[in-house]
Amino acid sequence: MVAISSGKVVRITAAVLVVTLTGACGTGRRDAVAESPQEATSSASAGPQHGNRASSPDGSVVLPWVAAIVARDDTSITVATGIDSAICGEPTRSPEATITHQDETQVVISVTTRIVRAEEDECAITGYAAPAFVSLQEPLGDRVLRDAAAALPHPTYYERDVPDLLADKRWDPSGGHLRTDERWLQSFRDPRGTMLLLDAQPTTRVHRSATIATFPIRSQQGIITRYGAAGSWTVWWEVGRVAYSLSLIPPESHGFTLKQFKQQLAGLTWS
Repeated sequence: MVAISSGKVVRITAAVLVVTLTGACGTGRRDAVAESPQEATSSASAGPQHGNRASSPDGSVVLPWVAAIVARDDTSITVATGIDSAICGEPTRSPEATITHQDETQVVISVTTRIVRAEEDECAITGYAAPAFVSLQEPLGDRVLRDAAAALPHPTYYERDVPDLLADKRWDPSGGHLRTDERWLQSFRDPRGTMLLLDAQPTTRVHRSATIATFPIRSQQGIITRYGAAGSWTVWWEVGRVAYSLSLIPPESHGFTLKQFKQQLAGLTWS
């Protein structure tokens, strides 16, 4: 399952989410539909909308969240939250996630924190983020995760569809985070310094280099490309509206052949 430090709020570029890498990436029900007027009303009642986040007298505000990771158990959920210029201030406690509504098609998650308002000339403070956690009593299944502070679903990444690198004792997690551009990055290293890098993002944002070869990944053919310099490789595949990739990056002055990369892929454990 997702294991993430829940210490103080930190900038998104430094938020480390140490994740058990075991699943694919999807977007809620994989083909999320636009919110109906009734759902929009429900979301609005769950918390302030983006750009109009009124706080309570104690400074508590509803935060937007940018993306979510669903653990292998399908009940433990982590969302990455951010503070934008509309809030204008500094958080004084870690964000807290709660479920404000759920039915057979969706689960609505609201995230709150307490803010100390900044002076007017300090309102450019942006980019803060921290993980918030919530657990479901029943598996998420095909239901869409929705943000109480936004009208449309955000990307949702599933551990169950990514190879379980922790099952292979050669690989140790070396860091990862959800970024403000909705990407999920997670890296692993072996004792020799070789790195495996997971990069998941919406398919509309993917730009990949020329196809070198293919490799079977479950029911589809993954696309193999070069990763930067010679000797580094990437395999790409898609689930729903999310594209994700796994790159093999050797230590300096070393490199892998295409055959060696395929051998590494063949040795990964999939659930």
